Order: sequence, then structure tokens, then C-alpha cells
Amino acid sequence: MKYVVKIDIGSKQKYIFSSNILKEIIGASEIIRYVTENLGKEVLKNIKENPEIYTGNNKGNILFEAGGNAMYIFDTIDKARKFNEIFSKFVVKYFDGLELLMVIKEFDIENENIVNLYEKIEESLTRKKGSRKNQFRRIGYGLSKICEHTKKPAGYVYEDKYISKESNDKLNFYNFIYKKCEYYDEKKEIKYTIDEGEVKYEITRLYIKLIEDDFKLNDFKLTKDIDIIAGEKNEGSYIGITCIDGNSMGKKFNSFNDKYKNVKKGNKFESNVRYIKEFRNITKEVDDAYKETFKATIEILINNYENYCENINYKKENKILPIRPIILAGDDITFVSNGKIAVEVTKIFTENITKVKVQFGDNQYNLTTSAGTAIVKRTHPFSRAVKLAEALEKNSKKALREMKLVFEKEKLKGEKDASFIDWEINRGDTLDDISIIRNKNVVARPYIIIPEEKKMPKNVFNIYDSRQYESLKSIINYNFYNFCEILNAINKSEAKSSLKSFFRTMNSQEIDADLFYLKYKLKDKIKGDIDLNILKEVVYDAIDIMDLYTYVKGEK
Repeated sequence: MKYVVKIDIGSKQKYIFSSNILKEIIGASEIIRYVTENLGKEVLKNIKENPEIYTGNNKGNILFEAGGNAMYIFDTIDKARKFNEIFSKFVVKYFDGLELLMVIKEFDIENENIVNLYEKIEESLTRKKGSRKNQFRRIGYGLSKICEHTKKPAGYVYEDKYISKESNDKLNFYNFIYKKCEYYDEKKEIKYTIDEGEVKYEITRLYIKLIEDDFKLNDFKLTKDIDIIAGEKNEGSYIGITCIDGNSMGKKFNSFNDKYKNVKKGNKFESNVRYIKEFRNITKEVDDAYKETFKATIEILINNYENYCENINYKKENKILPIRPIILAGDDITFVSNGKIAVEVTKIFTENITKVKVQFGDNQYNLTTSAGTAIVKRTHPFSRAVKLAEALEKNSKKALREMKLVFEKEKLKGEKDASFIDWEINRGDTLDDISIIRNKNVVARPYIIIPEEKKMPKNVFNIYDSRQYESLKSIINYNFYNFCEILNAINKSEAKSSLKSFFRTMNSQEIDADLFYLKYKLKDKIKGDIDLNILKEVVYDAIDIMDLYTYVKGEK
């Protein structure tokens, strides 16, 4: 009999994005990554267990640690409970506010099916999230100052401001992993210890791998300052928050699980061990694919720096990248970038990840994604910007679902997977509800991202297939490359003021729109049989963003 421990973190976005201080945000993200990918090894060493990968023939205790998830296996319930006790004590002591979820499940690895075990664990975690006892608790007695980020009692000081222990813990960890002294006391060293009775086991940053460790930055550097990412401090300073999530990942992993659901009784142990190995490999392959794609995006920004740096108010000689990754955990990606390249960078990432193929069981899938980008002023509350980006990401997923419904209704052959991107610009409005915003404005978003014909992945929806095109015009016409054609035509025109006037009347005067198309011959610029109503919505999107869109590889 074995005992399996699953580690999960609840309310990740809320924990990470409670502040507008980028150091604090990065610290929070790195805490989550450390807890799910490193802390387990330290605890295993402390309790004299084996911090190696479990293979079935060894005494390793790690099932997997990747993509923001971690599972461990033990021979006895006492060892599993001891692991949980020390692990949770460390989190409570050093990472205030982190919502740690832990589940222990008994598992007969020789006679039970591990696929069923995973399903039971997920059910237990879901129930645990829905029955948390600490949702409502007293956090103070009105005698302390309140931290403006976490709304908790502020007993610490950072840059002459009172902050809570949660904020302090995030800043501490940031400085710990970036080899710096504590921000308010250069003589004070930051130490993290696992305490077991009178014995204190000090952890080091030796085994902590930073997100950017794999980036080939050359002479360039990432910044920890939102103001620097936004560019010069003026009314035109915007940042972009992008949230990206993989499409149908549950379905893809279920395709892998199907291979292991029906196993003969005498073969359960060998099947379970093989499943653990293959599941770990697929999880790592997906995680590596997203990280490599982000790494490639960074390299594109570096190689094309001179093409765009002046357009976003950056100085060539400073060599600061206008992007900062916040979350890179499997298919869950969040980054902040300069507002003028936010959509372009998201498009570059989406194009490249969509071309990646991964084998899930007997089926091969492309890693399609749904993306949402919120472009906001640099002083806009980070938490609200992230919520807007998440809503836009869900909007992209909704477009994919609608496309799949058309396939099913029309009984179309071919692939029905695709990547979508949506964005919204908040120019200082207090309104962040995307459903209300979209009811007021004429928009074509979200857009489908369609790779070039010569590089078209076989497992992704194909605009160049006439059978698919005819049935899905309403979605195909809203593809990103039609948007780019319109944006380019507008950028090359010499009537920017007229365009702005047109933009303000687009919701009411159809006749003006018709004249506009004729004057600038926009209909001739894009592929397909596109009616004027659809074109009008694409034009609206292009005019809306034309002052906040910079091509990374230079003007097209």
C-alpha cells in the first residue's frame, strides 16, 4: 500500500497580483513556483526520505514536480502526514497569505488503476476548495495601520510605507532568490529554515532556478520596474497584461489517460509505473514547449530591438526588454509588457506555440491557446488589469467553442482546434466589465490566429480549406491577418484626424462607413468575400489601437 500527497495552490492570481509593485508580484509568483517545484525536495531530505523521481524500482518519493503541480508517494501514512506537517508549517511561517491545499490518498499501486487515483485526488481538492474554513476570519482589531495592497494589518515598513506580513514575505523571497540583502536592512541576512524540534535545516537558493535563467539575454536585461516597462511617464504610458491558457488540455490529457483505463489485473503495477513515467514526460514536454516558446519570443524582441525601441520611448543604449514574465507554469502564462507591443508580442507567442505538436496517447495535438491582453495606463490597479485580461482570455475560449459548435452542426470534416486572441484598451475608465464594454462598442475581437499557408499545422483549423471557409465566414473574417491588413492601410493613410472622427461615429452611421471603405479601398486589402458590416468591426478595432500598436519586426 502506498500513500500519495498532492500539493496545490488556490487563488493564485489573487495572491500574485494584489500589488502594483513588480518586485512584490515577481516574489509572489516565485513563491508559488518554489512551493510546487522545490520545497518538497527540501522537506524530503529533512525527514530522511528520498528526493528522487519514483520509478517503481527505487525508493524515490517524487511522482512529479512541474507546471505548478506536485505529487509525492510514501510507504506509510505516518510518513505522508509528517511530510504534510513540516511542509505546511514552513508555508505558514514564511509565506503569509498563500492558500496551500494538500490531499493524502491511499493507493494500492499493485491492484488499483492510477488514472482513477488522479480523478479521486482532483475531486478531493475541489471539495476542499469549496469548504475552506478560513474564508471569513478576523484579521485585525482596528489598532494597526492597514496595508494598502493586502488590506491586512501593516507591521512592516517598505520605502517609508507600512506593509503587511504577506507583502513583506513576497519582497523577502524576491530578494532571497535574486541574491540581494533585505530591502530595508542591508546588514540583515534572509534565512529560511525547516524546523524539526531543536534541529534547524537551512535551505539555500542553490537549487532554485529563476524563470529567466534559461533566457539568452546577451547584453539585455529584464526590469523590475513597471514605470520602465511602460516607457516615459506621460499620458501615453501604457502597459499590457497578457493571460494565456492552453485549449482543451483536459481533453488532450484524457486522450492519454484512455490508454491506461482498461488494464488486466495482473498488469496493474507495470501499467501504473509506465503511466507515471509517461505522464511525467508529457507534463514536462508541455511545460518545456511553453517555456521554449516564451524564450523564442524574448529572442525575437532582442534581435529586433532597434526596429521598435524608439516607437515605445525606449533608449537604444539602455537595452532593457519591454517585457517581464510573471507566470510560466505549464500552459498557464502571464506576462506584463509595454502597452504598444502587448498585442504584437502576444500574437508572436501564439503563432509559435500553435505550431508545436505533442503526442497524447494515440493522438497528436497542436498546442493551441486562448489569449487575453488588457492594455491599461501604468498606474491602473494590477489586480483589475489581470481580471480584465482573464475575462478576455475566456472570451477567446468562447469563440473557439462557437467554432466547434458550427463544425458539429454543419457536420464538417477537418480539424476544429485553433488559437484566438482578444484585447481591450482601458484609457482610464473605471469600467472593467468586458460584457458591458462590448455591448457599447462595435468590435470584431476576438481574432483567430491562423499560421501562414506554407507553415500550416495539419491539426489546426485551416482558413485555406474552402470547405471550412464557407461554413465559418463569420469567424474566419475575424482573423488576425485581416486586422493587420486594415491596420497597415490606415497607418499608410494621411488622414488620421478623419479616421478618428470616423471612429467616434462608427456605432451609428452606416452610410459613413460605406463611404469610408470606398475612399480608402479597404475592402480590396483583405482576402475573402467580406461584407461591409464585418469589415466595419475590423476597422473599429484597427482605429481603436492604431496609436498603441507597434510592430516588433518593423512596420509591415
